[in-house]
Amino acid sequence: MNDDPLDLSPIDPTRDTERFEQMVAAIRFRSEAVFVRRRRRPTILDGVAGWWTPALAAAAVIAAASAVSWIVALPASAQQSVLAEATGVPAAVADWAQTDATPSPGELLVSLGGTQ
Repeated sequence: MNDDPLDLSPIDPTRDTERFEQMVAAIRFRSEAVFVRRRRRPTILDGVAGWWTPALAAAAVIAAASAVSWIVALPASAQQSVLAEATGVPAAVADWAQTDATPSPGELLVSLGGTQ
């Protein structure tokens, strides 16, 4: 084994003092925004803003679960009409699709929003 101390001088960043000072100045410049943000005292609005996204996601999940449970609680015929109207399909068209009925051209025109 070698008992001589390890020479780390080739990797010493302070050997080239001008380059070292430039690196330090660049690091300080890039980190200044972080330090300014940390020095600012947090407000109530900062706390609310931090919870905005999770609260919005929870509200969306609750709304979706409520809508599903409301639709499931309806009778089967009402479910189909509610879903048809929610997707923008007129109730008459949904009924024709379920019963394989063939509407007359006049009925089709009226149900799709035209005039006879």
